[in-house]
Amino acid sequence: MNKTIMAAIRTHALEESPRECCGFVVQTGRRQRYVPVPNSHENPTEHFRIDGEQWVNAEDTGSIIRVIHSHPGDGARPIPSDLDRQQCNNSGVVWGIYAPDCDEYVEITPDAIPLLDRPFILGSHDCWGLIMDWHALQGVTLNDFRVDYPWWESQYPDNLYFDNWEKEGFIECEPAPGCMVIMQVESGKWNHAGIITEEGELLHHLYGHPSCVTPYTRGYFKDRTMICVRHKNLPKEIKPWRV
Repeated sequence: MNKTIMAAIRTHALEESPRECCGFVVQTGRRQRYVPVPNSHENPTEHFRIDGEQWVNAEDTGSIIRVIHSHPGDGARPIPSDLDRQQCNNSGVVWGIYAPDCDEYVEITPDAIPLLDRPFILGSHDCWGLIMDWHALQGVTLNDFRVDYPWWESQYPDNLYFDNWEKEGFIECEPAPGCMVIMQVESGKWNHAGIITEEGELLHHLYGHPSCVTPYTRGYFKDRTMICVRHKNLPKEIKPWRV
């Protein structure tokens, strides 16, 4: 969550207190912004409701990547309730909860988010997040080294794919289904990765775009591939991953 959006959420929560505030983080291209919406619940100090019209209006301007609400009140903490988790799962979108009294913010993620058509959220739903989740479906657990800033830009020292692929248990190989290809896209660092599908295409999640499958055997992403690797514990037979 960037500082500008977090500041907007904090301001909205304080303005609405003791009512619960609510809103969306909407992404249009690479730009993200916080969109406050009315809380229409009949008991707004304890709950929140976002009317369907507000969802439609927000979706008309971009992709909803977070649903936000606050937990106001003395001593309140951003601890998700069972209802929060249920509704988060129903929405299929990450939920953010902010408690102004303690100035704390947490996020909860829907269970079993499909690998395709995910909105891009740096540090959460990004290319390494997709790689991790695909491998988890195959029974392989990878470490989470995601960060919520553009680490591939020159002002940052990080070089996450270059530094971590071998540590994570990947071995260099020839391209085949189940292999991970690491690419260098508009950067001086290895900054993007995807999985070769059973059909020889590329499952990946490019910055600012929904996750998708695109051609790979020739063209843009093949030309930018720096290395092809396969995890040492990946089974020979790939389990179905499409929902």
